[in-house]
Amino acid sequence: MRFFVTGAGGFVGSHVASMLAAAGHQVIAHYRRMPARPDARFETLVHDLSTPDLTVPGRVDLVIHAAAAAAADHEPGGGDPDRYLTDNIIAAKHLLDWASGSDVGGILFLSSLSVYGTISVPVVEPSTVPVQPGLYGASKLFAERLFAMAVAAGGPPVVVARLPGVLGPAAPRNWLTTTLAKLKTGDAVEIFNAEADFNNAVHVADLAAWAVHLANTAWHGFHTLTLAAAAPMAIRQVVMQMHDAVNSTASVTTVPKVQQAFCVSTAQATSEFNYQPMTMVAMVNRFVSENHGQDWPSEWVK
Repeated sequence: MRFFVTGAGGFVGSHVASMLAAAGHQVIAHYRRMPARPDARFETLVHDLSTPDLTVPGRVDLVIHAAAAAAADHEPGGGDPDRYLTDNIIAAKHLLDWASGSDVGGILFLSSLSVYGTISVPVVEPSTVPVQPGLYGASKLFAERLFAMAVAAGGPPVVVARLPGVLGPAAPRNWLTTTLAKLKTGDAVEIFNAEADFNNAVHVADLAAWAVHLANTAWHGFHTLTLAAAAPMAIRQVVMQMHDAVNSTASVTTVPKVQQAFCVSTAQATSEFNYQPMTMVAMVNRFVSENHGQDWPSEWVK
C-alpha cells in the first residue's frame, strides 16, 4: 500500500511513517522543511501546507494527516492563535484542495480530544457535545468541519480520529509523560481521582497498524471516532505500575477530586473500523520500556 503521511517531522508522523515503511509499505513522508537526514525508506516531499498548490504524484491509498501546530494549553493564553489558524485550519484546506482532485483512497485525520473543551461526562464518545474548547481544540474542530464539507462535496472518504495523549519513544508532553518523568527523578506525584478508570492514551504502534487496516478496507463517507486504550485501569494503578517499573523513590499521594474524571469510548471505532488497541496495562508497560533512558525537559517535573 502507498501512504502519504503529513507532518513526518513531528512525533506521531515520524513514528507512523517509520513503522509503515518497516512493514514494507511505500511511504511519502511530508515535511515543512527538508530534514537534515532524510530516511532512505521514504519518498520525501517538502511543502509548506500553509501555502497552496500541494502536489503528490500517483495513487495514494491512505493520507494520514498528522501535521499540526501542537497544543500549547500550558502557555499563556493557550498558545498562538495565528499558528493554530495557519497550521491546523489553512493547512487542512490546502491538503483537501489537492486530495479532492487526486487519486486518493481515503484520509485519516488525526484530531484531538481537545475539541471537547470542558468535559463533564464519565465517558467521552464521538457524539459528546463540545463545551468551550480552547484555541487548539477549536482549531482542530474547525478543521474537522472542513473535512466533512469536502466529503459532502464528493471528495475522498474521511475518518477523523480524536486522540488523547499519544505514547511512544520520546513521547511529547502529556499526563503520562510528565508523571513518568517525575517518577524517574524521584519528584513527588499527586494523583487526582485516584480510583477513577483511565484509558486516555493511544500508542503510535496502534495508529500505524490501524492505518494499514483502513488502507486495505473499503469504506465511504465521513466518520468521527474516539480512540483510546482497551481495558481501562484505575488512575492509582497506572501510576503505581510505572512507579514499580522504574523502581521509583518518589512519594505518591492522593488529593481530593477537583474535576470530572473520564474514560474514552472506542466502541464505534472497534465495531465499525476494527480498531484493536493495546490494553492499558500493555500500553503502560511498553511506554515505560521504550523510554527507559529518556530524559524529558526539567520543567516537566515542576
